[in-house]
Amino acid sequence: MAAGFPRATLDRLSADPVPVDVIGLDYYPDTEHDFDVDETGATHIVRASRPVGLAATAQAYYQRYDRPLFVAESSTSGTDAERRAWLAWNVAEIEAARARGVDVVGYTWWPLFDHIDWNTLLQERSGFVCPAGLYHLTPTTADRQPTAAVADFRRLARPAAVKEAT
Repeated sequence: MAAGFPRATLDRLSADPVPVDVIGLDYYPDTEHDFDVDETGATHIVRASRPVGLAATAQAYYQRYDRPLFVAESSTSGTDAERRAWLAWNVAEIEAARARGVDVVGYTWWPLFDHIDWNTLLQERSGFVCPAGLYHLTPTTADRQPTAAVADFRRLARPAAVKEAT
């Protein structure tokens, strides 16, 4: 068994490989990590002290795989201002990657609505609203109120904006 697959399955997949058309890349504020070695010699994964950013990460993926990239997931939790700032930073990083020759073909803010119970990785059903979506689910989960980032996202998603950015 390799990577959790029976040898026969791996052999079958290897015999008829399917080329990858697009690489999906997830990028969040805590995506990048460092390995830290403590005084006992044990290693720990910690948030990167000097993250390289989305543009450099996209460039590294593009150079390695030579395939177009789709930023499949990105968002940040926090206030509306923090979400707007994260969206603006993502757009600037994608523009920088494109300026370096990286073929970035799309971007998704995930989740569209605030997460429910992600604070426990869905292990507990408490109804806790984790604020990371373009739409708030407060004061009740049925409200779905747009954050200030929605207007920015709509403006950026228009076909004219896409043509200008490419």
